[in-house]
Amino acid sequence: MSTPASKAVEERPFWLPGPCPKWCDRLHEDNLDDGDRRHMSEDVWDVLLSTEDLRVAGQVPHKPSDYRPTELVIYLDQHVREIGPRVVVGQPPGDRTKLHLLPAEARQIAQALLDMVNLMEDGN
Repeated sequence: MSTPASKAVEERPFWLPGPCPKWCDRLHEDNLDDGDRRHMSEDVWDVLLSTEDLRVAGQVPHKPSDYRPTELVIYLDQHVREIGPRVVVGQPPGDRTKLHLLPAEARQIAQALLDMVNLMEDGN
């Protein structure tokens, strides 16, 4: 006999053909439009890039807290219609086509990518 708690876990939206991958941390609902029907990992790596230009927010004159380092975000993403997850590396703001990485930053990105691949393989 199922309990109310286990029944809630078993229920899923009409558009979701099976259970979520182990790495998915999203709550899925029936009323999501097609573009929002995706699995995303809770494991997200943030990598701050010290040699890229700072982003500036706020009003002039600027305060020190208005200057923020460029950041890469690395996570897993899979639309419900895709056959498998993708490793997403968030693009820096602006129209930059390349990044300037220090060795420590390159190692952080490499480790984050390896961790995402391991998470994908363990979750399938």
